[in-house]
Amino acid sequence: MNSYHTHGRKPVLAETFTDAGRIFARREARDLYGPSGDCRTCRMGGYSTDGSAAEFSAFIGRTRGNETTGHNVLFTVYKRN
Repeated sequence: MNSYHTHGRKPVLAETFTDAGRIFARREARDLYGPSGDCRTCRMGGYSTDGSAAEFSAFIGRTRGNETTGHNVLFTVYKRN
């Protein structure tokens, strides 16, 4: 397990950047939308050549019935040494 962090969030332990990105996106969704907040998609858009950082875009929101309302967020995840 590796330790990862992003601006304004407590660090997390995760296997990969992608796992950490999903955790951070879900935390943001729950902070903004309450317990029903969720992350629908989370994609890594790019990463540093030395493996110390990766950029993500995620759609976070709330699902009601067949409709999900929310917005996109962009954030960078950093690997802690």
